[in-house]
Amino acid sequence: AAANGDASTSRLRVRLQPSETGQQRVYLVTSTATGDGKSSIAISLGLSFMAAGYRTLIVDADIASRHLTQEFGADDQPGLMEAVDGAETHVLTLPSGLHFLAAGRGAAQRAFRLSPPGMSRLLAGVRDRFDIIVIDGDPIVHGFAASLLAPNVDGVLLAASAGVERSVMLRTVKQVGALGGTLVAAILNHVVEGHFGTAGDETYPAFARDARLHPRLQRFGPLVASMM
Repeated sequence: AAANGDASTSRLRVRLQPSETGQQRVYLVTSTATGDGKSSIAISLGLSFMAAGYRTLIVDADIASRHLTQEFGADDQPGLMEAVDGAETHVLTLPSGLHFLAAGRGAAQRAFRLSPPGMSRLLAGVRDRFDIIVIDGDPIVHGFAASLLAPNVDGVLLAASAGVERSVMLRTVKQVGALGGTLVAAILNHVVEGHFGTAGDETYPAFARDARLHPRLQRFGPLVASMM
């Protein structure tokens, strides 16, 4: 488990990066509940992989919230839903250098069309084009897309807010296993100073640079800001 911070994200990336040249990895970021910061984790991890020289794709598979799709202004772009239906995968290149696959047009109303064959077709269509694929899924306890994706990825990353009840965490971990997924990391998010002692500005110097980031990136919170 890791607390927020660019150093923690970089250490996590080193653990997850391919051990051999030419290997591809697909990771699903999910959570115990909404608001656990999984989207920020997905973007931050993607930025870390990109900085390390990996061709990196971020996929918005949170069909209900469409958080990344909305924040990147891609509501009118074809994306995951169209690819699942068999259309050509429409990958966007963000100014940061990351590649992004949006949720798709009207995705929330079309979520019932998601299926295991469709998800397999989607992953097969992008695996060979990227070294790393990071998927921002929905909460796995009550979501739909994450349940379909978990058995088809190389690893599942579980985000949880500080203070989550032990029973909730254990139930979520068991569900990942029951679906055939492999849990590779748990990230403790929304940690405050009092949880782990004091931390001055010298510990997280990047936080002071938030104001100079593009407003759209600021909305992802301090973790993405520190990685940028």
